[in-house]
Amino acid sequence: MPQVTCTESDHGREIRVQVGDLVVVTLRENPTTGHLWLLAPGASDVLAGQGGQFSPGDTTAPGAAGARTFTFRAYAAGRANLDLQLCRPGRDASAPVARFALAVLVS
Repeated sequence: MPQVTCTESDHGREIRVQVGDLVVVTLRENPTTGHLWLLAPGASDVLAGQGGQFSPGDTTAPGAAGARTFTFRAYAAGRANLDLQLCRPGRDASAPVARFALAVLVS
């Protein structure tokens, strides 16, 4: 199954995928700061979330950063605007520490 992988360097870009393709977004994260990457509200009519997971970095040092990976499957033609926010869960999400935006065109 084809897969498109995106990272911080893809912020603000537009990508094109086919129905059935996977879109994988991997962003650096350090959960010990209390900040986590979360998908902003606003369901997509063309992408379905397939889950997310945190992977620790290469070091075993306490408090070390790692990466959070989100996976989406394109299930219908159209456009989706992914908006991920680095914020403290349960706090005011109107002021995230960082944002990741990606436009996904599905055909």
